[in-house]
Amino acid sequence: MGFSKKSAAVGTIIGGGLLAINIIWQGYLDLTLGGDSFLHDVTHVAYYLNSAMIFFAMCGLLIGLLSLHNHIKATKVDFLWRTGIFLSGLGQGLFGIGALAFFIHGLLDLGSFLETVNLVSGISSIIMFLGALPLGIFLIRIKTFPRFGSILFLLTVPVFAVATTVIYNVNALIGGILFGGIYGLAWIITGFYLRK
Repeated sequence: MGFSKKSAAVGTIIGGGLLAINIIWQGYLDLTLGGDSFLHDVTHVAYYLNSAMIFFAMCGLLIGLLSLHNHIKATKVDFLWRTGIFLSGLGQGLFGIGALAFFIHGLLDLGSFLETVNLVSGISSIIMFLGALPLGIFLIRIKTFPRFGSILFLLTVPVFAVATTVIYNVNALIGGILFGGIYGLAWIITGFYLRK
């Protein structure tokens, strides 16, 4: 399955942008009175907006990942590249399914199954961010790929680790800007690369 250069680029840019905005938004809400509790309230429109943003972000990133793989596979790919594609695809796919399940839960009430969805979504987001590291290591060797994009992919894992364990507890907005912004921007740059 292939996408035109334009649709792949647009999907990737939108996906990266939506994910970055969503993570930064959640970080900002954590600083406000009452925090992001209304994002977990199925009677609030923000619950559906949050789930929809994540779902469409993952759809865009999966399109970008597939298109990037098709773009790169003309070169000699290795185990590192396949690992990055697998982890990123698995993480993005499960995270997207989790967001869709949350959306459906708001309409139909999935009951105790939601706890499983919540666990899988949390694990899948970690897998997704881990996939950025092998992608970055491989892409930094590709001369045609933007160097800044490769560096952002490489920085995703250490920044995610530091932001979620240390910075997020001190200032959730800065934590969100760091790991959401870096990962989202890496994909936005990838989107512009896919236009070529």
